[in-house]
Amino acid sequence: KGEGEESAAAQTPTEVAEGKDVVTPQDASDFTRSELEILQRLATRREQLKARGRELALRENLLKAAEQQIEEKITELKKIEATIRDLLKKHDEEQETKLRRIVKVYENMKPKQAGPIFNELSMELLLDVAERMREAKIAPILALMKTEKARDVSTLLAQRRQLPHSGAKPLRAMPAPAEQPATTQGG
Repeated sequence: KGEGEESAAAQTPTEVAEGKDVVTPQDASDFTRSELEILQRLATRREQLKARGRELALRENLLKAAEQQIEEKITELKKIEATIRDLLKKHDEEQETKLRRIVKVYENMKPKQAGPIFNELSMELLLDVAERMREAKIAPILALMKTEKARDVSTLLAQRRQLPHSGAKPLRAMPAPAEQPATTQGG
């Protein structure tokens, strides 16, 4: 045997399958048929593993790109959230300013003028206004309102002033205006 034949023959089938040397037609005669089949399966498996490795690397790169896009979207959404929060705060401040103006108008009215108007206001607006008025100004107006409406306003104002989860028993819940039974004046 020549020097090249001795080195190929000295290699194990695993070394050949790992690609450490290429099996030449001469070297193939040194292996049994089962050894050659094993070597072929190992070579096939090695190619499959390489292909799988490339696929995993590609998937990893795709995941990193998707992750980066998600992070960018999250950053963008946080900016939008901050903008919305600022706009809501500005809106609330504007609403509060408008309510303060209305309160000032009613505080400057005589109770005889404000009482009948309060009877006709929606409960929500009435509560918002009454809550912001000084007690000395709202008391005479409540005295001139319809009894039932004044009672409902007082009850709902007390409920609004309760701290959440204070442990206090809730006051009687008022039915919605559409659900209130018709009552007669003077009772």
